[in-house]
Amino acid sequence: MKDVEQRRHYAEKCDSVIKGVVVGVYAKKGDRQPKMTPSGEKFDDRVQGKITDLIRETGLSGPWMNVDAEFRAVAVVGVGQEGAGFNDLEMIDEGMENARVAAGVGARALQLQGCTDVFVESMEYAEQAAEGSALAVWRYNTNKRTHFQTGANLARRPTPTIFAQSAVDALCPCGVSVEVHSMDWIESKSLNSFLMVAKGSCEPPIILEIAYCGTAPEDKPILLLGKGITFNSGGLCLRPKDCLSMYRGCMSGAAACVGVIRAAAGLSLPLNITALLPLCENMPSGMAAKPGDVVSLLNAKTLGFVDVSKAGVMAMADPLLYAQTIYKPRMVVDIATVGYAVCSALGGAAAGIFSNSNFVYKQFEKAGALTGDRVWRLPLWRYFKELIMPNETFEISRLFYFSSLLRKY
Repeated sequence: MKDVEQRRHYAEKCDSVIKGVVVGVYAKKGDRQPKMTPSGEKFDDRVQGKITDLIRETGLSGPWMNVDAEFRAVAVVGVGQEGAGFNDLEMIDEGMENARVAAGVGARALQLQGCTDVFVESMEYAEQAAEGSALAVWRYNTNKRTHFQTGANLARRPTPTIFAQSAVDALCPCGVSVEVHSMDWIESKSLNSFLMVAKGSCEPPIILEIAYCGTAPEDKPILLLGKGITFNSGGLCLRPKDCLSMYRGCMSGAAACVGVIRAAAGLSLPLNITALLPLCENMPSGMAAKPGDVVSLLNAKTLGFVDVSKAGVMAMADPLLYAQTIYKPRMVVDIATVGYAVCSALGGAAAGIFSNSNFVYKQFEKAGALTGDRVWRLPLWRYFKELIMPNETFEISRLFYFSSLLRKY
């Protein structure tokens, strides 16, 4: 009787599975018909040339149903020109990026058709096709008790507590050490700038201390500092309501750090990486920081809080000072969404990057070109530093000016 029940359950499960497949086709050249990718040609042979016939008759208007006995739906997507490679002018590998975009478009189209299992052909760039399709079909389904996440998708998790749990779930199975620090620990370390932002919300703040050890423990680590404001309302300097929902993305820096360490652990990279992720909300309340508040930092300097909507700088100041003192890292990488002027300058084309090392910047530039996440270097010249440093000449001239005004009266 038990065997019968198991077979019935398996049959019901099979009936509920709807498979779909994504295949690619290159853009046509001149009068020639579009050419399918090598894997696409194999699938077309499998279905006796039906894909080629449908493209010739209707173009890329799918997904098409009931073309194959195993796959109920087939999505044919354009992957650009055959042989596309690295574009020096655009600073991106167009072949890889085309595969990402095409796979994502096809996978999402099949998902909308009700496919439960989506298969994607390699499009000659298997890793990039898998990446694009995985990001395209991700949906926040925690309430449905399903589980699927990548490092990038952690950026869609709300509240410090939920983000922290997601990070633990993602990293601990990989052998990465994750320490979750609560309010008592934060207060004991006098991370006052972070607490000034966090106190405006009823959500408890958390600091994640993450360590991946891929070489000798005594080797100095690379330090990642990721901004983790899970919702930045702007505090008492409330942001415009039209774009308020977008500010859940203010913890994408912390999410990127989790993704980096998870990838490093998966690849067993021979280096040590430490990440410090301050997680909190910036909310308006009777406890919220007020414009004009001043806080004392760990380095005995004071920091004034003029525009409380710019909470990222304040939240990361003391954690950065703490991490540099404790870990003495060989390199610090700060990842955050604090440069709002970068959006105006670069839009969605690239991320802004500041670096005091030409070598390090070149590595980021190369990685961005291969992954499709381009970076654009912004200057850290002495000219800009002097604009924010005390200027004795200016102060003396200002004193002379005021003294001359007083003498007139």
